[in-house]
Amino acid sequence: MRTGSTVKSIRIKRGVIILLFLLFLASSIYPSDDWKLVKETTLRGSINGTIQEGYLFKVSSYEFYVVTGGNRQRVRLRNPEVKIFTKTWGSDYLLVIEGAEEPFRCDKITHVTETEIDGQFNGWDGDTVFRMANGGIWQQASYGYEYHHSYRPDVIIYQHRGYTYMQVEDVDKAIKVRSLEYSAIKSRIDGEFEGWDGDTVFKLTNGQVWQQDKYGYVYHYAYNPEVIIYKVNFGYEMMVKGLDQTIKVKRLE
Repeated sequence: MRTGSTVKSIRIKRGVIILLFLLFLASSIYPSDDWKLVKETTLRGSINGTIQEGYLFKVSSYEFYVVTGGNRQRVRLRNPEVKIFTKTWGSDYLLVIEGAEEPFRCDKITHVTETEIDGQFNGWDGDTVFRMANGGIWQQASYGYEYHHSYRPDVIIYQHRGYTYMQVEDVDKAIKVRSLEYSAIKSRIDGEFEGWDGDTVFKLTNGQVWQQDKYGYVYHYAYNPEVIIYKVNFGYEMMVKGLDQTIKVKRLE
């Protein structure tokens, strides 16, 4: 039979063990002496979604940090305060965000382009092409599917560890992209455009002639609209400004 002193001793030991565990947990989550506070500021805009690896934070001082570690967290915050820590001997950063359950390990990003989608955005589905308001043309470079409909959402394009990524406003995931700035054909329809209906021929102002290469029907009237023709896995596709749909095409001239 346990005496009162024995029970008390066991409780003390349990308390010590729990305290040590909590201290260990705190040291693994929150900044230790190795981390030095470098800045206290706020995040730009709102965060409404799941924060995971690859997510990009915009800081009010126009700095950018991409998440490289930490647990997935669902957050809904607007312009939260943030403390930024770094290690004295490395380039790792730790962002402690007001309202988030845990800090995020991050890398600082220096090569960033801010723009917006030129028109409707419907997500991506394999090799989707994105026309930007600044004139840039980018194509999905890694397989994935994401549906999200919005009009002219803000976009951030950034480089990280040898790859180029695109993050779209209100979309949790970032996606790898590649530039089509020099490989895509940019021109205009020579005259009236009325969509396509099976084997429609498209004459461009640069002298090239292309033909619809896959059955489909779309009616859309425009005069002299801009077009972009780009290579996909099996042939070419044409994007017409003002249309959400694209069409597979083959070159005749």
